[in-house]
Amino acid sequence: MDRPAIHALPKAAIRRILEAMGLTVEPAGALARYDFLVARRLRIAIRVAFPSSSRRRVRVGRRCCPYV
Repeated sequence: MDRPAIHALPKAAIRRILEAMGLTVEPAGALARYDFLVARRLRIAIRVAFPSSSRRRVRVGRRCCPYV
């Protein structure tokens, strides 16, 4: 699955949730830096973390653990 398709899955789910809440949701233009315009005044940008194959060590507080 390519990156736009990975972004489209949560984008569709979030749009359904917002519409179920009774909000008016308009999709943004192709070159806009946000994904939705809610109630004609609130811009929402969705960020999705992509899986990668690089290995690194993550430090949380004093603990250090490998992360794939």
